[in-house]
Amino acid sequence: MASLKMFLQTYWYFFTILFFIRHCSCFNPKLSDASSLAAVSAGATWYGGPFSDGSEGGACGYEKDVGTPPFASMISAGGPSLFKNGNGCGNCYEVKCTAAAHPSCSGKPVRVVITDSCPGGPCVQESVHFDLSGPAFGAMAIRGQEDRLRNAGHVPVQYQRVKCNYRTNIVFRVDPGSNPFFFSTLVEYENTDSDIVSIELRDISSNWKPMQRSMSAKWKLNSPTPLKGPFSLRLKAANGRTIVAQNVIPAGWRPGATYRSNVNF
Repeated sequence: MASLKMFLQTYWYFFTILFFIRHCSCFNPKLSDASSLAAVSAGATWYGGPFSDGSEGGACGYEKDVGTPPFASMISAGGPSLFKNGNGCGNCYEVKCTAAAHPSCSGKPVRVVITDSCPGGPCVQESVHFDLSGPAFGAMAIRGQEDRLRNAGHVPVQYQRVKCNYRTNIVFRVDPGSNPFFFSTLVEYENTDSDIVSIELRDISSNWKPMQRSMSAKWKLNSPTPLKGPFSLRLKAANGRTIVAQNVIPAGWRPGATYRSNVNF
């Protein structure tokens, strides 16, 4: 009887575990990521040379930074739905192509940053379009088949917006044309998966003043009175998160200079 009782208890234990495994709706991050990436489709082309930075004169204003870390040439121009009149500058995405699209596709996601605008051709013909740099487009391929994939020119891809992880704090590059009555700065390396919706500036003698986006990663402020440093900058993301780069622009700031903050999202 004791052995029969033990057998029934063991059988019931394994039946319970099997039932839980089959019917559990537990969150699986790997499965969730794969399904969400596969759920949204777009088109992709590439521009520039196969090993070049893409465009150093891109509409976002990052210039030569696109070829150095953390961008490291893994960049893309975006069609209107990605560029968003400059609101999409600096946003990060994972893109991948599968063997169903081209036999050289690896099916592994590649992370890219929007650094430019693609205003014509398939970029406007498709609802979502990535015009990738040569290195980024080739990175979607099976190793050794990068050129074969680039020769295809255009492939359907799957994509998802992801949080940027630049591993650095936000940087402000002051525009060379800035002066006490006009301040403009390029904003780089925001670690967020939400658009930056506002930036405000406060100098030593005033309250917060709203800046305007210049249809790029640059923000500007016209002031009727001279602005006096140091400047603090307050950034707000669409998800409601707000950070303040306190006195990030020093009193003796210079046009064309770059200033690194000690904050990020």
